[in-house]
Amino acid sequence: MFKIIEDVTFTRPITAYRPQGEGQVEEKFTATFRVIPPDEADDFNLLSTEGATEFLKRVIVRLDDIGDAEGKPVEYTEGVRDQVFRLPWARGPLARTYFEEVRGAKAGN
Repeated sequence: MFKIIEDVTFTRPITAYRPQGEGQVEEKFTATFRVIPPDEADDFNLLSTEGATEFLKRVIVRLDDIGDAEGKPVEYTEGVRDQVFRLPWARGPLARTYFEEVRGAKAGN
């Protein structure tokens, strides 16, 4: 049976690749998302930095497994969230994971 549920959240692991030297460093964290209606998602200009940031603020409930520059764990706050959103290598994986999950398709399918 298909269920009509209005308030849906889900938690997924996120893998980001931070540029370093002549390569990349794989970093992992966890994001909890809220599903928003497609027409609401259409209201965000995902091609602009401001629009993408506002979209992420709307769909992200919390981020976990985040550390400071030395690797010391930090508690989730809106300030920590905003720091993560300023990192280009984190933004793409967050948005991609959200859309893959709500569309029900994984990359490559």
